[in-house]
Amino acid sequence: MTEAAFIMALTQRQKTILRLATERYISSGVPVSSKAIAATAGFKVSSSTVRNEFAVLEELGYLTHPHTSAGRIPTDLGYRETVDSIMACQTGREAATAPV
Repeated sequence: MTEAAFIMALTQRQKTILRLATERYISSGVPVSSKAIAATAGFKVSSSTVRNEFAVLEELGYLTHPHTSAGRIPTDLGYRETVDSIMACQTGREAATAPV
């Protein structure tokens, strides 16, 4: 992994794919396929687009896969990014609903 990989911010689509993959992996315990993510209701990208984003997320260290034809699983960094993203959303909601 290059030093530039740590500097690059994730796009919104990459964050969404990472969150969906992490949630699905937590609920099922099996590697997540690009087809499963692409089939998610309301998520309008093809499985090949998801595969391309999986490759980027893997290069950046957020996902890994146990063998060549397997789906992806989140790394520790992937879990951390997902949790941080959820916490940021919760903090934003709390701030928006706090009395003035």
